[in-house]
Amino acid sequence: MTACRPLAALFAVALAGCAATPEAPNPAYGTPRAGVLTGSVNWLARAPLPPEAVLSVRLADVGAEPAQTVAERRLNRLPGTSPLRFELPYEPKQVFADRRYAVQARISAGERVLYANALPYPVLTRGAPEHVDMVVDAVTR
Repeated sequence: MTACRPLAALFAVALAGCAATPEAPNPAYGTPRAGVLTGSVNWLARAPLPPEAVLSVRLADVGAEPAQTVAERRLNRLPGTSPLRFELPYEPKQVFADRRYAVQARISAGERVLYANALPYPVLTRGAPEHVDMVVDAVTR
């Protein structure tokens, strides 16, 4: 029985290391701020983006019919490789706890949409996050 005590102590120390600790904010996005939705947009294709590519990120109230835009941002001069990080400022007074909000992203070059998310990503209310890592799909014509 005495041989089990050191093993039990080692097991207890190992479990203590697994205890839930608050997740540190991702340093790439800085400290979370009220009124700023953060995230990234990823695509699976290995092809780089053309130099004229633009990322459009939209925060929408999807509980309204039709969906109402709360905030939108366009980013130019993209690095060309995945992921693309974004910060989307929004007015907190326009976000209501009983509504549903989602973020949508698309990457376009000129009038042609190259990538877009097929389904919106829930954010901000009803337990949804203030940071979202999105995957966009190639748009075929």
